[in-house]
Amino acid sequence: MPVIHDSSPLRQPPTAQDMALDQHGPTGPMSPFLGRRFTVEDIFDEDYNDAEELPFLKRIVAYEVPSLIGTRFEISRLGNLSATLQRHLNEHIPGANFVIERDPSGIMRRYQ
Repeated sequence: MPVIHDSSPLRQPPTAQDMALDQHGPTGPMSPFLGRRFTVEDIFDEDYNDAEELPFLKRIVAYEVPSLIGTRFEISRLGNLSATLQRHLNEHIPGANFVIERDPSGIMRRYQ
C-alpha cells in the first residue's frame, strides 16, 4: 500500500549503491501505473536550480503516472486536502489504496 509522507531533503550526492539500486526499474504496487522516468534534464530548471545541485537531482527517481495526467481535484479549504487527495489518487489509480499519513496542507500554505 503506497504511503505518502514528508521526505527529507537529499543532502548527499548519489552513492554507487544508490545508482546500482536504480538500474532495475520500478517495482512494487505502483509499477503497473508508471510511465516514463523523468530525466535530470526534465527536472532541472535553470530559474530554480543551480549547477551545483545537479548531483543531488540525479538522486530523484520520478515517473509519469499516465492515469493522473490531466486530472484535477478541488478543495474548498486546506483542511480537506488530505481526504480529497487520497480519494482522487484512489479513484485514478485503482487498487493502489493510498493512505495519506501526514497532512500535506503545510506545503500548500508555504506557497500560497
